[in-house]
Amino acid sequence: GADCFREPVTGTLKRWGARRPAPVASRDGRRDELWLMFDDAGRIAAGSAITGGRESFLSYHADGSPAAWYQGETVDAARGVTPLYARHATGGLALSAWDDTGAASGDPAMARRQLDRLAAIHAPLAQATPIAAPVVAQPDLELPAADRPALTPMAILPASFWTKREEQNAGLLVEKYLTGRWPQSGAAGYGDSEIGSSASAQRKDLHGRPLAVTRLLSSTGDVIDLDDYKGKKNVVLVVLRGFAGQVCVYCATQTAALSRSLERFRADDAEVILVYPGASESVPVFIDAVRSLGADEPKILVALDVDLQLVRALEITHHLAKPTSLIIDKQGVVRYAYVGESRADRPSADDLLKQIQKLNRLDSPAPANSQAR
Repeated sequence: GADCFREPVTGTLKRWGARRPAPVASRDGRRDELWLMFDDAGRIAAGSAITGGRESFLSYHADGSPAAWYQGETVDAARGVTPLYARHATGGLALSAWDDTGAASGDPAMARRQLDRLAAIHAPLAQATPIAAPVVAQPDLELPAADRPALTPMAILPASFWTKREEQNAGLLVEKYLTGRWPQSGAAGYGDSEIGSSASAQRKDLHGRPLAVTRLLSSTGDVIDLDDYKGKKNVVLVVLRGFAGQVCVYCATQTAALSRSLERFRADDAEVILVYPGASESVPVFIDAVRSLGADEPKILVALDVDLQLVRALEITHHLAKPTSLIIDKQGVVRYAYVGESRADRPSADDLLKQIQKLNRLDSPAPANSQAR
């Protein structure tokens, strides 16, 4: 089927795409895809075609002349590394890479990691000047101008937010994200291995470290600084997937579950903050989707990662972001980092509460010696 994306305010066509199942002979099981991107004048700005695991991309200048071209294919599917042989407008041949987190990153630290991985596989092909890992400074934050292009164009939504199957299972998903268990034998098409899997690996490289980015925006443009919670409360920071073409049923049902558990978190001295990656204009549609589940408007603080600075610092980029749940202690240190292996894979509210309670026990002062005088 085809997907059509438009700017939410002007209705200008920004992106059109079509997919079909990959042939059986496809080496990596990827679907064939064709995407066309348009500029504000309605001209084709870029095109991308994927077939059999091989991708071709061409972009254009405003005058219609080619700007850049590349072609690449997966050479090591197990490691998820793709070499891109890119010929730029100057005619020079460049070599870059991307991995299973999505498109090649403009972030120097991630680009260095990607190039290092590629070099280990094809050392003769990847002779790159080392890129120093940047020091992430806390940025000055402001809401983008109203006429700034959105990070992800808002789709033309159907009459309903989700598919019939998602609608039928939404109530069950809320219960699953509350308790970690299905309220009955399960929901059609879902399994425990897909949602809240205990096999989901913790990002242990994040444990014991403060966040590189602590300052986010509220929907009104006020700065939310996570450092303000130091010495006061633990923070449960839940990064949603963002508006990648349609309201995410898993984000909405997880939010509904967290909203129902909010008083329990606060009783355990923890504050829950949702991080919405991307443009602020998508948030009201998301809130409406949560309300459609029969929940009140969520009273959880919603922070915006408008330019994906937190997402990039955590290296959870995927379209916009992988669903991620962090617990940050009262010293501002990450103690728990759950990064979903799929868009549905998220910890339950009960699981997060157990981790908070464990932290509180560790932080409690030892009982006084009963024999002390």
